[in-house]
Amino acid sequence: MIGVAGSWVRLSVLTAWVIAQAPATARAAGTAERTFSVAYDAPSFCPGRERFLEAVRARAPEATLRDGDADLAFAVRVAPEGTLASGIFTVRFRKGEHFAREVPASPCDDVITSMAIMAGLLLSGALLPEPPPSPEAEPIEPARPPEPPRAPAPPAEPAPPVRATEAPRTAPASPLRVRAGLFVDGRLDFAAAPFPAFGVAAGLDGLLERESWFSPGARIGFLYVTGDATAPPLGGAHFALRALTLRGCPLRVALGASWSLAACGLFEGGVLTASPRDTVGSNGDSKMSWLGFGAAGRVEAPLIERLAVEAEASAFGLVHHDRFVLQPGDVNVHTVPAFSGAISLGLVARWP
Repeated sequence: MIGVAGSWVRLSVLTAWVIAQAPATARAAGTAERTFSVAYDAPSFCPGRERFLEAVRARAPEATLRDGDADLAFAVRVAPEGTLASGIFTVRFRKGEHFAREVPASPCDDVITSMAIMAGLLLSGALLPEPPPSPEAEPIEPARPPEPPRAPAPPAEPAPPVRATEAPRTAPASPLRVRAGLFVDGRLDFAAAPFPAFGVAAGLDGLLERESWFSPGARIGFLYVTGDATAPPLGGAHFALRALTLRGCPLRVALGASWSLAACGLFEGGVLTASPRDTVGSNGDSKMSWLGFGAAGRVEAPLIERLAVEAEASAFGLVHHDRFVLQPGDVNVHTVPAFSGAISLGLVARWP
C-alpha cells in the first residue's frame, strides 16, 4: 500500500533514477531473462516475502521463480528506521554482472513496492546488462605519425560519489494515518474490592498516527471488575464494578524500532455494588457511584501485522470512597480508597 503523496514522489524519482543509472540498456521483451530467485530479509511489520513475489509476478507474469541457479538473483534487505524503513536491493546476473540500489526511508509498503518495480523491469526485459564489445568488432585505425609532446593537463577534481539517497526529492510533511481498532485487556484493580480484584475491559480504539510525539489517540470501552471479602462468622460480600472507561492519549513516543509509549488521561464512571454473602439479617445490596479521574501510561509492541500487545499502569482519584460494613456491629469488609490504581495487560488490533 502506498501511504501518502510524498511516498509516490519518492517512488517515481527512485524508479526514474534506476532506469537512468542501472548498468543496462532497453531491449526487446523477447530476449528478457525469465528465471529468478529471491533472498528476502525484512522486519515483522513489513509485508512478507509472498507479498513481494506477488508484486513482482504482477509486473513480469512470464518470469519463473527458482530456489537457485536463476538468470537473475534478487536480494531484498529492509531495516527499520523509527516508524519507517529503508532498504537495499541487489541484483546479480548469471554472467556475473551485478549492482545494488538503496531505497530511502519510507513506509515499509512503499520500500517493498519500489523493489518489486525494479525487479519487474529487469524480468520484463526493460533493463538488461549490455554485453561487452568483442575485439573483432572494434575498428582498426590507421597508424598516425607521433605527435609532439604536450605539457600535461592539470588533474581534474574527482566528482563526488552519487548515491540513490542523493536523488532530488521533495520534503513531504510527516506521514499521517488514521487508524481504528479494537482492544481487550485483563485488569488487576486495587480499589474496587479487597486485593486481589480482577476484571476485564474491552472497546473501541482510535489513533492518528504521525512521525511526531503528538500522535493523539482515544478509546472508549466497558469495564467489569469483581472481588470478594469475608468477615467470619458474620459472612462476607461480593463486589462488582460496572463502568464506562475513557482514555485520551495526546502523546506517543517511539521506544526503539517497534515499541511505543503513550501518555493518557483517563475517566471511569459507573457503579460499584456490594452484595452480602451468607450474612444473617442482610438488608440487600449496597451501591456506590464510581467516578474516577487520573492518568495512565501504556506501552505497546507489535506481535504480527495489525495486532499488538499492550501493558498499562494507571493511577486515579475517586470522587466517592465509601466504607462497606456488615451488620450487626458495623464490621468493615472494604473501604474504597480516595486514590488508587490498576495494572492491565491485553491486545489491540488496528486497521489499516
